[in-house]
Amino acid sequence: RNSLLHYHKKWKTWPGTITVNGDENEASVNGTYKKMSCEHSIVLSALWRREETQNSPALYLYLRPDVMRTGLDVAVISTTPSYRDNMEICELKDWIPENALVEGTHSTNVRFLSWESAPSLKLAVPEPAMRVEKSAKPFHELVDTSKSDSSPILCEMSGLKDEVVKSILQNSTDDGDSDVKTIDLYRKMGSLNAKKLDIVAAPTLHKFAAEGLLPLDLQRWYKLEQPEKSFGLCETNYPSRPVEKWTAVKSTVRRGKNKNATEVVKYERKFDAKESSDFYQKLMNRPPAFEASVDKANGKLIIRMNPLVAGHQAAAHLVRGRGLGEDYVSAVDVSYSLSELSRMGEPKTKEFHVPNSDAFEETIVEGMELPLYSRQAKALT
Repeated sequence: RNSLLHYHKKWKTWPGTITVNGDENEASVNGTYKKMSCEHSIVLSALWRREETQNSPALYLYLRPDVMRTGLDVAVISTTPSYRDNMEICELKDWIPENALVEGTHSTNVRFLSWESAPSLKLAVPEPAMRVEKSAKPFHELVDTSKSDSSPILCEMSGLKDEVVKSILQNSTDDGDSDVKTIDLYRKMGSLNAKKLDIVAAPTLHKFAAEGLLPLDLQRWYKLEQPEKSFGLCETNYPSRPVEKWTAVKSTVRRGKNKNATEVVKYERKFDAKESSDFYQKLMNRPPAFEASVDKANGKLIIRMNPLVAGHQAAAHLVRGRGLGEDYVSAVDVSYSLSELSRMGEPKTKEFHVPNSDAFEETIVEGMELPLYSRQAKALT
């Protein structure tokens, strides 16, 4: 009835009042629905409400969207004003609000949605079998800053059933006949694996962390020893970006009433293709801060953490590209802390002095269409 190829002839107008009748059920959806003034918080800002009375609850008529965009949006009547609540009690088939403005399309078929009793359905909650094996030494004592690939075991969780192991490894690549399978957390299937790991491991980890059974204290800062390559300068953990090159591009622009030709020079930033490709490969191959693997034979989930990786990446933004000497860079203190995501806040940091160009003289650049700001001219010096 409603064309999918053309707009309805009254598509610019929606009814202010919609009257519904013809429902003979005891909990009827009949009544008068008034257009609400909600804008942008409702799908297409289309929401009509039937006011609550002594004998009937408030009902809402709106468009339930097909979020994946694989089908049509459907008009529904619900006990709440949001489609996210999934409380629809009636679907209107092939109906759009414009149909209420044309007498020939006042009637439509509907499908009522109702709950059915399922007495045979039962919910089983198994006893938790997973447990964290306590480490013999504190984690911080196992961190070796002389090795960039040192990833001590943060915790081992035993008691994984075969079904859980298969679920965790469903999206992981095959590591041959090895019993220890690595879980991809950063590449193609990283997001899917991270979600599964969060469902399986996070509750148990939070429980044991609250009981103080992890080999380090949550939200406590541990200072890292200065590595051989100062923090922020390690190319393995934080590879340098390709050097940018500026190319002059000349063009002719006609301006003014007389259309006088003016030559304009613009500079385009370019990067070498091979250097960019090498940089991308180095980024993909840098050590991860967290590693997760599953020991299939023993039903264990093993989680490793390398705080050195995070330390180098954090310090690189502070010390690179500023012309700082090695002595100055080596004076940077780096500490790490393990936190639950919901409790992470801004760390307390020491005052960090960065040299700037305030004391420099301004550099004069000839031939620029617009003059440099003072700070830009000093930076060139």
